Amino acid sequence: MDVFPEFRFAFLEAGAEFAIVLKHRIEENLEQIGYLREMLAHPLEWHFSRFYFLVDDVLLEADGKRLGYAIDELGPDCLFFGSDYPHADGHLDTCAKVKGLSWLDERVKEKIFGKNVETLMGGALG
Repeated sequence: MDVFPEFRFAFLEAGAEFAIVLKHRIEENLEQIGYLREMLAHPLEWHFSRFYFLVDDVLLEADGKRLGYAIDELGPDCLFFGSDYPHADGHLDTCAKVKGLSWLDERVKEKIFGKNVETLMGGALG
């Protein structure tokens, strides 16, 4: 990532929940093993700001409780909408569920529904 600082990566087949645990484990190792931190050219947050994660049905259970946690831990700029369509197990109500989260700021919804993907792809779409 140091060689290609504009490189971005999207996790399409996994929701954001796994990334929270991954990030915590990396942070823990960076604290415990000093030379690992010295090997990074940038702070861990810089690296994670280049990863994008799917907002899946698991994050939306219980009025989006896990989505709120993902936003707190990863930030709202790395999450994007996906329904898993046309797979038979596609969750076609994901969009309605995100829209129905009254606690979620409209600007964050806009990011999830397209603004973050525009950034991922390098500029405005369409």
